[in-house]
Amino acid sequence: EQDRQNAQQQLLSLQSSAEYIPQCQYILDHSKSSYALFVAASALTRLITQYWNNFSVPQRIEIRNYILSYLAASGPQLPDFVATSLIQLVREGGELLRGR
Repeated sequence: EQDRQNAQQQLLSLQSSAEYIPQCQYILDHSKSSYALFVAASALTRLITQYWNNFSVPQRIEIRNYILSYLAASGPQLPDFVATSLIQLVREGGELLRGR
């Protein structure tokens, strides 16, 4: 139980700074744990929406392309709640890109 709580705290700390976006991407790319994927997807969604205005247009496009590529490669194997979170992020990101 203590190990689970420690892991949860570490994963949730990913939401604290845009500097953790690469770590969220690493977890998405390498983890097989549904819970870790969910936390990483949630943290990525929160970080990207919270810091969106701090990213340059090329960075925004890179983020969108990463998520689309990730969904194309891993989507069918992802738990629905993880895929849904990332699809929503792409949709919101597209709207933000158009609004610049």
